[in-house]
Amino acid sequence: MKNKLLLVLLAALFFASCSRTDEQVSLNNDNEGNSSELFYKKGCKNYKEIKGILTYNYSSAASNSCGEGYTSTGNYTGSGKVSHLGKVTSTTVGCYGAILDESYNWIGVNILGGQETTFKMPNGDLIYLSNDPYELYFIDNGVVSGEAKFYFNGGTGKYSNAQGSFTCDVVNYLFEGKFTVDLEGYLKY
Repeated sequence: MKNKLLLVLLAALFFASCSRTDEQVSLNNDNEGNSSELFYKKGCKNYKEIKGILTYNYSSAASNSCGEGYTSTGNYTGSGKVSHLGKVTSTTVGCYGAILDESYNWIGVNILGGQETTFKMPNGDLIYLSNDPYELYFIDNGVVSGEAKFYFNGGTGKYSNAQGSFTCDVVNYLFEGKFTVDLEGYLKY
């Protein structure tokens, strides 16, 4: 009898935890609560934690202009594995501006925000992403590094309602035409 009662209590506790209201957490540090920058943490039908590493390589000259103060370095294609998504291929455009110190020495690159990036799943579905502007600073000759933030903005197929974001460590080998992205964040679709 005690075992059945314990089993019923555990089942009730499980169902109560799944029906609770999810904790709403801002994805940025300003805590303004913008609806596009919120996600729900630790619930039953919530965002999945994602982690992965993608490597991008120069693929072709860019067909669009980056805007004043930025130079297009071309189109890039990348691939890697991301948890909950599997093998992902990706495309993006590089739009860079120089960061100079007070003596006009080149110390890094400024990356344009809002660049269009896609993740393509093995079944052909796409996830659309955008980014905040970010800066990469030289850590070695021709190598810049820094942190970036990207947002999921829908997609195709089962990812048509993709939401969430990730932060990533970016290491860009400027003279080799390649960069790596080590990402961690949350995704709901």
